[in-house]
Amino acid sequence: MFTPDDSSLYWTEVTHSDGSTANEKASLTASHWQRAGDVFADHSLYGTNGVTPEDVRQGAIGDCWFLSALSALSEVPGRIERIFHNPGNELSPNGIYALKFYTLGVPHTVIVDDYLPMTKSGDDYRTIFSHMSIDSAVCAPIMEKAFAKYHGNYGHIEGGDSATAALTLSGAPHTAYKHSSLSEEELWAHLHDADGNNKIIQVGTNGNNND
Repeated sequence: MFTPDDSSLYWTEVTHSDGSTANEKASLTASHWQRAGDVFADHSLYGTNGVTPEDVRQGAIGDCWFLSALSALSEVPGRIERIFHNPGNELSPNGIYALKFYTLGVPHTVIVDDYLPMTKSGDDYRTIFSHMSIDSAVCAPIMEKAFAKYHGNYGHIEGGDSATAALTLSGAPHTAYKHSSLSEEELWAHLHDADGNNKIIQVGTNGNNND
């Protein structure tokens, strides 16, 4: 259903209203699809330090909205681990991972293998999209692949709303505040309350507008 080839990167053929066909995201390429369990056999699912925001490292795709949610969840120990049905910190010997996502608040399971799009330099492989963490955690690239499968392909997760990503990962409702509509004191009060209750906090700007 999500094979290690171009069909998982983008819709390989799109039919337009005039009947013509064209690649949707031909710019997305992967020279190699390799099993994480083979290439990164000395790694673990959650790394030697456990899941932390430092495990989230963006690669060559604009899915910062998803990675922002992943980073925000990882601030509290156990949140990311609860998404996986796989037990323990070891890599799956069969390269199979099952994750719990939410659709309209309803949990369901997304299953992926550990084939990841990679590039090769000499004898070394490197993931093209989400990169491996410094403490050798594989969870972020696996979660990114499951998220891409959930949306149809990797190309479909370019650009999005970080609150939607957090909802998919946690099932939790969200509240959005605009800086322009609150005083600094009001905004700080919301942030202070959320942080004190271990809530998921994300901040975004509209392009280069930091006001």
